Amino acid sequence: MPWLALPFDDERRSFLSRRFSIVGIPVAIAISPNGCTVNTQVRQLLEAHGAGAYPFTEDHIKILQQQLDKNTTGWPKKDRNEIHNEHELALIHQQVYLCSGCKEMGYGWAFFCKRCDYGLHPKCAPKQEEMN
Repeated sequence: MPWLALPFDDERRSFLSRRFSIVGIPVAIAISPNGCTVNTQVRQLLEAHGAGAYPFTEDHIKILQQQLDKNTTGWPKKDRNEIHNEHELALIHQQVYLCSGCKEMGYGWAFFCKRCDYGLHPKCAPKQEEMN
């Protein structure tokens, strides 16, 4: 699959920036062979789902979201963590985040405290039975 990139000094850049409301870089946008926009959030989709995000269509993204939702069945929607016990951590879907536990990048589900900007990979959050 060809990935076409536009050089930064290309004169078409300003037109495309206006057309797609681009504020920062890097940006990846999927355009079909007939020139229609498939998805303007390709970079975020690749961060969250890797190559599995292809072909970036709405229907495919819905299927991926359903799979993510299915994977979290049985997980607590809120959790307490012995390291961060000031507030409950809510299970949310993040595009990209830095795990406050292991300091590695995370994509997808996280236990997150919005007030403190504290997030954990599900694997880094202790299980409820471990905390009792």
